[in-house]
Amino acid sequence: MHFRKINGLHESRRITRLHSPILSENIANAELFQARVLEAFASSPIPVRGVVATAEPVTSVDVTSADMLAELEQTLRASRIELQFAEVKDPVKDKLKRFGLLDQIGTDTFHPTIGAAVDAYLVEDAVDWKP
Repeated sequence: MHFRKINGLHESRRITRLHSPILSENIANAELFQARVLEAFASSPIPVRGVVATAEPVTSVDVTSADMLAELEQTLRASRIELQFAEVKDPVKDKLKRFGLLDQIGTDTFHPTIGAAVDAYLVEDAVDWKP
């Protein structure tokens, strides 16, 4: 698991990408993902306004991962940080719905691609940026 900074968004913006199969059916991965996300925003030199979890490789979510996501979303929301998702497969969304997380997190936080998630951020926060 590692972080990669993607430059060029805006002087006061930073996108950090976390690579890991964190939402898998593995308690250690779920806990590690939560810890890494919290560490990333706590150590950021600029205020963090959003986190995008890219879930393309995820094929299933278990109860432990769902509980972690619910707790993480509440923690981030309390800090005014929005949790967004990209590339989540329909069967995974179905499981999140069964666990009650879609109601808590909101379906508008799911995006088909990472680019769509970034575009939504740029629009919602009125960031004037052109690649």
